[in-house]
Amino acid sequence: MDTVATLKGLRCPQCGSEDLDVKGKAGSMGKELAGAFLGGAIAHLAVSRSASKNVETVPIAYVCKNCKHKFQSLPLAAQQEDILSAPCTISFTRLSGFVGALAAMVVYLNGVNCGVVKNGATITLQTSNRWNTMFVTDQYGVAFKSVYRFEAVPGGTVAVRFKRKFVE
Repeated sequence: MDTVATLKGLRCPQCGSEDLDVKGKAGSMGKELAGAFLGGAIAHLAVSRSASKNVETVPIAYVCKNCKHKFQSLPLAAQQEDILSAPCTISFTRLSGFVGALAAMVVYLNGVNCGVVKNGATITLQTSNRWNTMFVTDQYGVAFKSVYRFEAVPGGTVAVRFKRKFVE
């Protein structure tokens, strides 16, 4: 059986708190600053194109809201009791917008890169995990502030809408 990724139970290694901010891919802030400094809009487009080809599970950077400790972690393995008997389908829609329309946005589900979603587009994902965390990064891997957490049900469907933050 394949391992099911989760962020449920991820704790700050310093204080043990589960109240964490997602910062994005490890090292992404430096890449964003370098891209803005070196090429502006042209660099953003080039990085956006390469972001769509870079689907992988990498360490994600977090900051503890309690003690402000910064750390990196790969997703955890879900406990057997948290794995659904049938997958839940997620419809993720990136709402259209003029600002950042050409920039890639990368969708993460439970710390795993699920791919790029274009402006105004919808992608369909599946999860076998009962407790789910979604976040979105820019083309450099810097996470947007908004994080969406939800409980999935076996065979269920979840519709998620995003426009630089999750829209209920």
